[in-house]
Amino acid sequence: MINLAEITVDTRSTFGEYSAKYSLNEYFVAHPEMVLGQFEERKAKWGDELTVIGGDAEVVAADMLKLCPVSAVELNPLDAANANTATPGLPPRPTHSEPTLSEAAILAQNIYTATKQALSSGDATAARGLYDQFIARFGSLRGAFANGTLTPSREGALLLALENAQGRPSALLLGLHRPPAAPLKIDSLSDALAICNDKHGTVNIHFIAELLAKTPEAVLDGLLTQNLVFDAPIGCIKPGLVMSNDYLTGDIGTKLAVAKRAAQHDSAYARNVEALTAVLPPPLGPEDIVIGLGAEWVPEEIYRDWLYSLFPGESWGINVTHKGGKWGIAISNPRLAGANVGIATPRVGAVALLESALNNIMPIVYDTVTDSDGSKREVRNETATMEAQARALELRTRFASWVFSGAPGKSGETGEARSARLCALYNERFNTIVPRDFNGDHLTFEGLATHIKGKVYHLKPRQLRGVAKMLNGGTRDRSAYLVYPPGFGKTDPAIAGAVKLTQLGLTRKTLFAVPKSALEQWHHRALAMFPGLADEILCASDRMFGLHAASCASSAGQVAPSSALARQVFLARIATGGWRYIIVSHELLRDIVLSQDSFDRFLARELAELRTVLREAEYSSVANRDATKQARRSLRSRESALQRASVAHKKRWAALCEGGKSPVSWEDCGIDHLIIDEAHAFKNLAITTRMERIAGLPTGDGSSRAYDCYVKCQHVLEHGGRVTALSGTPLTNTICEAFVWLRMLQPKLLEHVGLTSFDSFASVFTEAYPSVELDCVGKYRTQTRLRFHNVPELLNLLSEAWDFVRETQ
Repeated sequence: MINLAEITVDTRSTFGEYSAKYSLNEYFVAHPEMVLGQFEERKAKWGDELTVIGGDAEVVAADMLKLCPVSAVELNPLDAANANTATPGLPPRPTHSEPTLSEAAILAQNIYTATKQALSSGDATAARGLYDQFIARFGSLRGAFANGTLTPSREGALLLALENAQGRPSALLLGLHRPPAAPLKIDSLSDALAICNDKHGTVNIHFIAELLAKTPEAVLDGLLTQNLVFDAPIGCIKPGLVMSNDYLTGDIGTKLAVAKRAAQHDSAYARNVEALTAVLPPPLGPEDIVIGLGAEWVPEEIYRDWLYSLFPGESWGINVTHKGGKWGIAISNPRLAGANVGIATPRVGAVALLESALNNIMPIVYDTVTDSDGSKREVRNETATMEAQARALELRTRFASWVFSGAPGKSGETGEARSARLCALYNERFNTIVPRDFNGDHLTFEGLATHIKGKVYHLKPRQLRGVAKMLNGGTRDRSAYLVYPPGFGKTDPAIAGAVKLTQLGLTRKTLFAVPKSALEQWHHRALAMFPGLADEILCASDRMFGLHAASCASSAGQVAPSSALARQVFLARIATGGWRYIIVSHELLRDIVLSQDSFDRFLARELAELRTVLREAEYSSVANRDATKQARRSLRSRESALQRASVAHKKRWAALCEGGKSPVSWEDCGIDHLIIDEAHAFKNLAITTRMERIAGLPTGDGSSRAYDCYVKCQHVLEHGGRVTALSGTPLTNTICEAFVWLRMLQPKLLEHVGLTSFDSFASVFTEAYPSVELDCVGKYRTQTRLRFHNVPELLNLLSEAWDFVRETQ
């Protein structure tokens, strides 16, 4: 494993001085004397990058001589004529000749240089002339690589892209690609801002001033006056100058609260408050909100007032608590402990039913049966279960009719005050998000092909919108989920978005994880769209640089490495080869192992959260123990599954490190943008819940492939990277999948709204209900299922990352 260390480089920009951090081989960080110059940050084609700037040439040369062994510098350059003279008592110095490039290699290198120049100028005449010379002397480029005339190299990938599969000149030599367009001189601030966003991905006042031939002060004043940009105050997720379509979408509630605090100290932020207030979603009233019994955002005293309403005449002895995501009822009044009040059934008491209903658990009644051999087992009593569940539904109905009624509570709160309070809490927490729908019509793509398969090519409006979604992400999470119907073109915006993010300097290395059967399709499509990036796209199916390179070596008479060694060689190529876009299969994604330290830290956090929930379940005060016994068993099973995952990862990592080897880890690959095609293949992620026997909820340990993808997504997001998912069927079988995608792609948003556990999510957006169904043997039984409510607010949460495309678009 390559050991990295961070260095801090102080640099200057048009906005002032700032410090930038870069990861570097720890040897050079510990031994700065081995660096011939000073580390500096510079602007490159793909954004900011770290470089070394040398000083005076004589000083650098002197430093180099100091680092060389004494024996290497004792010889005077003027004595070169005597350099090979034998010294008495010492063996003669061997003579070495400088390796010379073949004529074919020199001509191929010239073709490569001319092609790179053509990508910038748009004129491929010189490259085509050199290519024709090569064809006349050595045949096709593909044939030259096949017969050994040219040796494989990363630059060779671009040379191969100059020919199609039939050996004919490709779009690169025909000039069918878009060269970078020169900045336009325009008069409109909005148009200049759109060009700035396309070229820089952010608000660059000096760039806009150059376009308009105005002073930066005049440009900034005009942008602020026309509300094209906003100065987000400190405390926002993105402080500083932000475009209006970014600032006025997403979590408006949080932005408005920050702007109001800032406006108290600086009146300049009053315009922010005014603009945010104008786009804030209208408040929802009681008729628009469904408050399920047990919703975690409802204050404890409201549930306490409702419970007292069930026991007329009683004024003490009921306490409601919420701890560890679980509601508990404590009864200290002896008159209430055995009260019925029309709730209890012959098998389940009133308090047991109340606590089960508050925790969204449908009661289940079991009978103990003794078999002929004397063993005992539990059998579900369908009649008693149906009766208890009917009572639970009745409790929900009574709560729904009471909560927004005018009935006062025991605490003294009036019904009107209670309704206003609950509406305010719900609106503040779940009704502050404006869908982040972006228009990508202003986007341009350097190097994008003008023709594909003989037809004029351009991205469709819905695909440009998907690219804009990838560029902006959510308010808190840098993630996007392109939800397009099958056949509506998810591949093109994913490729274009990845390239645009790299061109803007927002990402450095993108990994595409696609189905194995689609590897060639993705590779060919990427080369067709951006033929000039052939030397930056690495595909696992490539016969020269991918996993199949081993079989090519075997066919050439060399010893082919084992499959395990071939994978390690390929991963080393990802980590050190300079490739910016890597295409691998879903299976190979799992072969890139997270380092043991990173996996242990992530797993320790998961286990700590699970054990907190398990501890609450073990000491549950639910009177109906049968209803929670299986739930505790499920929680313990999930804990065991995580422990088994830890053991399996340790064994796998130890095997890779066997014999003192240093395996290439996920961190070594340096992936900061993960794109997952057909993401629904990773939907079977295990969840932790107290609910039991709910049709549609995932059971067991879940999919290890889904968990591996989940861990890598979290690692990328936590380290400032981006994740993009693609699917035509995001929700297929269960309601739980909506929570799975929120957990995988939008963890910070879930934390912000307080819905990090499935039980808390279900208490707001779902409710359990019993359904009488006919089983496979013709008998009726009750089956508990979940159904949605508060759907508009759920869709707003999803829209932070999801880009929906309907079949009519």
